[in-house]
Amino acid sequence: MQLNHFSQMTIEKLALFNENTQLNLILSSNENLGMSSIFRHDAINGKTEIVNAVRGDDYFLQKNISRIDFIKMDIEGAELFALQGLEETLKKFKPILFVELSEAVLANSSVKKDEIITFLKKLKYEMKGIDNAGNIVELDSDEINDSENVVFLNSEIILHHHLQSTN
Repeated sequence: MQLNHFSQMTIEKLALFNENTQLNLILSSNENLGMSSIFRHDAINGKTEIVNAVRGDDYFLQKNISRIDFIKMDIEGAELFALQGLEETLKKFKPILFVELSEAVLANSSVKKDEIITFLKKLKYEMKGIDNAGNIVELDSDEINDSENVVFLNSEIILHHHLQSTN
């Protein structure tokens, strides 16, 4: 955070979920602790840690957060559950979402990538891809490989920026 001059960030030992609860986080057995998950899969070793999980809507309301521009989400199959807990936050702030979609990882949670896409479409989000040059490009769900980083942009924000650029 300091290297990138991010001063308005807070690190919390919490999980975002669709309810306020406690979850068993199953730790990764390899060197990449980022593969730890609440869903069992091949890269985990069975050691667990109990983590507090909160609805993002409740958390941001309690913390009196007045602005959210960007959310990065790579949470090993729990993306839909976290997004469900952020529904009001997404409606209010319309942040850019950067989400990893992996069919193999999602399969561990019995969630399909199309469920995430459909949920976000209901909130007026459009899915976009990122090309090799880092540009945001059109992307169809059929074009998503086994694991893909995608961007979701709120269509109201897209329209607002388009109207501003044409004036």
